[in-house]
Amino acid sequence: TIASKVSRSLVEELRNAKDLLNEQQTVGSQFGNSVGMAGKILSSESIGQDQIVRCVKSLARETAEIHSKFEEMSQKLAESQSQVNALENDLSEMNKALLVDHLTGIGNRRCFDSLIDKSLRMTPAEDCNVYLAIIDLDEFKSINDTFGHDTGDDVIQFVAKSLADLRPEIPVARLGGDEFAILLHDSPLDEAAEKAQRLRQDIADHRFNWEDKIFNVGISI
Repeated sequence: TIASKVSRSLVEELRNAKDLLNEQQTVGSQFGNSVGMAGKILSSESIGQDQIVRCVKSLARETAEIHSKFEEMSQKLAESQSQVNALENDLSEMNKALLVDHLTGIGNRRCFDSLIDKSLRMTPAEDCNVYLAIIDLDEFKSINDTFGHDTGDDVIQFVAKSLADLRPEIPVARLGGDEFAILLHDSPLDEAAEKAQRLRQDIADHRFNWEDKIFNVGISI
């Protein structure tokens, strides 16, 4: 899959970055050894003028080479970091897309399963009530058969928007077909039931237009 390819590319870039960091460490350690040896030579009481000149020139040449290597490796690290950031962003977007129902833009079944799992783990610790409402459209098949699938999609999108607009903080998901689910957190049972009833009535009151016909849709909760 594309996500698997992106994941493999991300792992490869992270491995490259690690190799570059290890190389920097090795080069730095070698230069440190060279400086240490030069220090010993220059501190010798028997060292001659010619040896001092050769030692200083050698150290200067090695310093220039190290500087050039570090600049090259720093550029490679920056490019690798940029690639890692891009791959992480792509992977994050793909993971988000896996949780979204593409017709309605709300959560899908995978998202819903994750929300349920999170709620079950959270509820005992936080001592709050969680109510689950499963919603399906009445006679949705007949809507598709009578008015066509494009109109059926319009109905699905309207119901999804109505659910999402109920309260922005309420988790909403489309489980598939004409089936939806909402989770009501930390609400008294009567209040949760009232919200569900109000939602049912709002959808029932909406009028859909198809050519010269007007129809409405009921939902069961």
